[in-house]
Amino acid sequence: MKLTSAKLTGNPDASGWTQVYDFEPQDTEKLEARGHLFVVISAVDSSVGHEIFARINEEYYGDLAFTAYDALKKALEKIVHEFGKNVDKLAISSGAILGDIVYLGGVGKGDWGFV
Repeated sequence: MKLTSAKLTGNPDASGWTQVYDFEPQDTEKLEARGHLFVVISAVDSSVGHEIFARINEEYYGDLAFTAYDALKKALEKIVHEFGKNVDKLAISSGAILGDIVYLGGVGKGDWGFV
């Protein structure tokens, strides 16, 4: 199945920053085990945003021994542990589409989500 996504965010200003990450691995084994990953990050500080996306990707697609559900949960827990204290008002919404199943996860207080 080919997915199409549209990414809409507000302009960054003193009140915060939001960014969308959309990733589908080229590696067939990772694609079959984890599917297509979507992540939305909102924070006051944008300086670590790309690092957070890289870490989520690394954690989610890293160890294929876990189920997609457990991998998404563990990835979010690790990111909050690593960055939560250093990033003001960090909020993350994430979703992975694997076949006909959608896994959703989130942390923090975001006023956005998946439709």
